[in-house]
Amino acid sequence: MDKVNFPYIRKIANGSISSVEDVLQDQRLLRNLWLDLILEPALVKECKKFIDRPSVKEELTKALSWCSAFKWLFGRHLFLEELAEKGVIPLRSLSAQDFRKDYRSFLKGIIPLLG
Repeated sequence: MDKVNFPYIRKIANGSISSVEDVLQDQRLLRNLWLDLILEPALVKECKKFIDRPSVKEELTKALSWCSAFKWLFGRHLFLEELAEKGVIPLRSLSAQDFRKDYRSFLKGIIPLLG
């Protein structure tokens, strides 16, 4: 396996993160996986190995919702869209409740990229 990049999770992790398995062992990191799935498309391929876990499936779905809502910023995310087209994850619109819950993490993740 090639080394996977975790642009946001590396910033908030207490230790070294080098694989999806490392992220799955920490609930706080797992709750922020969706942001790295948006920022690092190759990570989606790695997460497909764990698609049978509801938490991973939920993070993939959340990433797709945010990507779709901010397509003007990110462009198309072909790996996530492919999962939705195959019916692996649902395509849900980003709800106001989800936006309010996660917008701070979203901004923390993308602002460094815009600078």
